[in-house]
Amino acid sequence: MSECRMIHASAVATPWPNGSIFDLAVIEYSSPVRNESIHPETFSAAGRTIERAYANDRPERAAEGCDGSYVILELSRRDPEAPLAYIEYYDEDGRVIPTGPDGGPVRRAGHQQGGHMGPPPMQMKRRPLKVTIRQVSAISAADGTAAPAGEIVSDQSRMPLAEEFRQFTFDGIPYNLFIPKGADSGRKFPLVQFIHDAGPCGDDPLLTLIQGNGALNFASPRDQELHPCFVLAPQVPRGEPLTRDSFQASDLLERLKRLLDHVIASYPIDTDRIYTTGQSMGCMSSCELNIRYPELFAASLLVAGQWDPQRMAALTGKNLWILVSQGDAKAFPGMNAVTAALEENGAAIGRYWWDGKASEEEHNQAVQEALADPVHIRYTVFTDSSVVPEGTPANPGSNHMSTWPVVYSISALRDWLLSQSL
Repeated sequence: MSECRMIHASAVATPWPNGSIFDLAVIEYSSPVRNESIHPETFSAAGRTIERAYANDRPERAAEGCDGSYVILELSRRDPEAPLAYIEYYDEDGRVIPTGPDGGPVRRAGHQQGGHMGPPPMQMKRRPLKVTIRQVSAISAADGTAAPAGEIVSDQSRMPLAEEFRQFTFDGIPYNLFIPKGADSGRKFPLVQFIHDAGPCGDDPLLTLIQGNGALNFASPRDQELHPCFVLAPQVPRGEPLTRDSFQASDLLERLKRLLDHVIASYPIDTDRIYTTGQSMGCMSSCELNIRYPELFAASLLVAGQWDPQRMAALTGKNLWILVSQGDAKAFPGMNAVTAALEENGAAIGRYWWDGKASEEEHNQAVQEALADPVHIRYTVFTDSSVVPEGTPANPGSNHMSTWPVVYSISALRDWLLSQSL
């Protein structure tokens, strides 16, 4: 009888509203082990906290354990090493600045740049999806033998949903594309374009997928069953900003438009059902694309951004849903000015005040109530700092960045977007 032993280990990053979190490790044994002999203290994972441990007969998370060839380790989402996307800060000499418990730079005084004090430069990076696991004591195998203590380094990794996107490059721009089932059937499908904020800018195309859920939720099994569609998530390179608060867009925006045209021409896309959405910089980019190409998008979901009110005033007949937090020092007054300009130009605006901490069911109900209004343009403000998670200081920055995890988790908003047509 051969000895039961660890043969493989997988590191799994689960998609959550605030980004992909490395919260699971799966150990495969050469034969089934007894669930009753598995406990969190039976294992250790380097740099991580194990909250639950149980055996299973398949390599997926299960509510209850059972005898099987896999052991599931649930890792704490509160561990500093849990978020797959993280920010690295640099001093004026390019050296990495350590971060504190809140994820911010330890040196908060800023650095000298161009004669002015400011925050240190930063760059978003992707943490390696790997872990060293030690079985610290023997466990019982189902055949009555024992699986001895030992150590294993994960040799496989999983990023559910994100790994279903394919990566390409066009005109120097990396991009992710989710291709729906049946794309070779002869029918045409809608396309959702998601443009990220300034944080993930860089050459790693997966950053826009793991930083949040803006692209992933449209590719979820639930959404694809209801609204099968292509999902395009470009990765904006670092360098010249795509948009500026002065309402200027760089030449890179036209390259993004050419990328979109390339995808439309290369796949069976229904040109009456092309949508754009984005957060912060991505919101502003979507605004400018609507202005330049008013006949392109059937609808737009505009999240936590602002743009030139006078030029936005021309979009009176477009299907727009604008969402900001009241505590966002730029987006809230900025979109107040945009909606006022639209009204002055004859548009009817539906205005709604929502609680960011309401349940998804309550948010979905609020969407249905808003859809009863016979308007093309809707404007939702999340009251006070209700989008900011408990335990996080409520300031303009947290109000800004906490808006998009809330918005893209509201399934009825995604349904609204995909239901529009030119």
